Amino acid sequence: MDADERRSRIMASESTSNNTEITCIFSSSSDEHRWVIQMGKNFEIIDIDKTPCISIVPETLRAEKPEAYAPKRIGLGPYHHFRPDLYDHMERKKLTIMKSAVKPDENGKFPQTMINKLKELEPKLRPCYDKLLDLDGETLAWIWAIDGFYLYQNLCKNFLEQEIFMLENQIPYLVLEEIDHNIDHKLSDQVLRDFCEVHSPLKWTQKHRNRQCKEHEPAHLLDFLYHLVVTDGHIRLKVRSNARMLAATTVIENTATSILEELRKLSDLIKKLHLDKICAPLFKKPNTALEIEIPSVSSLKIAGVKFAIAERGISVLEFDNTTSTLKLPVITLNENSEVVLRNLLAYEALSMPVPAESTDSTPTRKLAEYIDLMCGIIDTAEDVKILQKQNIIVIEGNLSHGQIVDIFNGITKSTDMDKQFKVVEKVNKHYDSMPIVKAGRFIKKCLDSSWNFVKTSWKVLCFFYSLILISVLILQGFCDIYGCRQGQSQNFIFRAAE
Repeated sequence: MDADERRSRIMASESTSNNTEITCIFSSSSDEHRWVIQMGKNFEIIDIDKTPCISIVPETLRAEKPEAYAPKRIGLGPYHHFRPDLYDHMERKKLTIMKSAVKPDENGKFPQTMINKLKELEPKLRPCYDKLLDLDGETLAWIWAIDGFYLYQNLCKNFLEQEIFMLENQIPYLVLEEIDHNIDHKLSDQVLRDFCEVHSPLKWTQKHRNRQCKEHEPAHLLDFLYHLVVTDGHIRLKVRSNARMLAATTVIENTATSILEELRKLSDLIKKLHLDKICAPLFKKPNTALEIEIPSVSSLKIAGVKFAIAERGISVLEFDNTTSTLKLPVITLNENSEVVLRNLLAYEALSMPVPAESTDSTPTRKLAEYIDLMCGIIDTAEDVKILQKQNIIVIEGNLSHGQIVDIFNGITKSTDMDKQFKVVEKVNKHYDSMPIVKAGRFIKKCLDSSWNFVKTSWKVLCFFYSLILISVLILQGFCDIYGCRQGQSQNFIFRAAE
């Protein structure tokens, strides 16, 4: 029996113990050999300490709205490049864009030169993905080059296709940087910022534009947009380091490693002395609610709460007790906004998973907390109208107020509420203290009590009436059979009815 026949039998067999079909991913022995070689490379490349930045969105998030995460028109990167429905009508267009970006005298040598450079980056690019890519380096390099040029042209021309913000469609920034380095150096910090600002639902405020910004080396376009949103624009693109900078960085990294090693030793000492258990009650935080309990915009307005634009985006949400004002960042919504918001939330959730026990140093999922708050206060179209009137919600295109309500109420709430819960707590405390709210609740309580009394009394009356009616029917039947004097029977029935 040859190898192919044995393989066919394995693929067709079933496990008698649990009725689970045993399948095989290989069609020939050459496929097996290629797989073994590729697994050896993956074993060397994979970095267990690095969180992948390009992930397949899990079913728990995808189930709500699958079309917000899987592209229908353009597939970028190894996850969607070879999908037949996307490949057939887009591959020629991508190649045309790639060729148009290359100078005529370089058409012969440029593609292979670029492919070779991207192959050299393969050890840095493969760990960006949360799935092991069963593709060789040459194939991956071509995918990165073709899709990278397509995305590069969109960025430089400020042309948006909403699907380029999908998490599964991201191209590592290292690819874009390599393309820019070998073409015309158009991909500056300002180009990326302008592109993200135009297409971001959440805007960063003008007031903090010119302050000193922290350098950020983005993992990809969605990552750069995310950090612009959560820092209120307080980042700038990190440029490629030269040899001197690289040497300085190495010194800093070595110093940081030494410090971390000392801290690790101190941590071990604390555990040995059980100081962590002794000190834990001092820093224990109260449990927060799994869902936000907060009145709607309409209810807050009736209670005298005002709404104003926040000065620092979503990084700091504020409620001013003295002026009864809830400050919220401006959000611009159009037909592309839900896809962008959902993928930003998915990226935040996957890059910052919630630990079993939160501490003060646990990263805060700022975007999820902001969306949770908006989901809590927006229940009806009237809520949207009020925020629109205050210029907190800006509507572009033909989105209706009802569609905006559906956007916020259709997104699953997060449970990571550590810091924004303080805002919710302040709002609820202020709302509960308002005289009009207290009076309304008192009236409602009285009406509920009255209605409960009526319902209870009505049930008692119906019960006694039923007993009387049954008694009359029994007496009537008795008289029909045995006979009763007519006057007595009528008088009895009349009295019973009374």
